[in-house]
Amino acid sequence: MSNEPLLKGLKVLGVPFALERAPTDNFFSAPELGEHTEIILGELGYSWDPIGQLKGSGVIP
Repeated sequence: MSNEPLLKGLKVLGVPFALERAPTDNFFSAPELGEHTEIILGELGYSWDPIGQLKGSGVIP
């Protein structure tokens, strides 16, 4: 999997209003496909060996 965003250069509208005390500089991109899969599986109780097997067999990216 490439680290290059799939929709690089896609222009979208910003928030059409501003809130007085809300920070406006802490926006993040959506995660890439599978970016958090290992972390989530770990939180669900999977150990690293089964996660590695799933990854090696192509079940997860």
